[in-house]
Amino acid sequence: PEVYSPNAETWVSVDKLSQIHEGEFRPGHFRGVTTVVNILFNIIGPDVALFGEKDFQQLGLIKKMVVDLHMPIEIVGCPTVRENDGLALSSRNARLSSKARSIAPSLFKGLSSARKLFVQGENMALRLENEISSQIPKSDLVKVEYVRVIDPVTFEQRSLAISGDRIILAAWVDGVRLIDNIVLEQ
Repeated sequence: PEVYSPNAETWVSVDKLSQIHEGEFRPGHFRGVTTVVNILFNIIGPDVALFGEKDFQQLGLIKKMVVDLHMPIEIVGCPTVRENDGLALSSRNARLSSKARSIAPSLFKGLSSARKLFVQGENMALRLENEISSQIPKSDLVKVEYVRVIDPVTFEQRSLAISGDRIILAAWVDGVRLIDNIVLEQ
């Protein structure tokens, strides 16, 4: 069957989570994601669905949708798969120029450096966020959209990080938008 009927007027939206972080920069994106995933769940009727943690906010939205709509589906987050240099695997990576490809791993390097600071006792979110920015080369090729420490359930931005929180980021590297995140653990 067609996933979208030509006269479809119905959308599924997780309102609050769709408006923050990624939603600020990609209005309407998550409404499309939750609608198509809901349609696919209705067609397939899975007991379990696996979603990558690379797009951590999308994973959170799907989990919230399943709970709110009483869907009998277990949503499982799968760890981000990475290249040898730490860059999160993504089909977008193929669009990176060789110069951009050499810069892109600095995103994960920054996330890793911030996690190391957290393990050493730093819990000020702003300091962790600044640590990430310090690891990303200053270049006309790079534009960081956001770096935020968030609660992994509510997605609210933190001023003080605690174990289990996530640092999420989005950046443009030579015209290619990349996202990544890391969990903060003691």
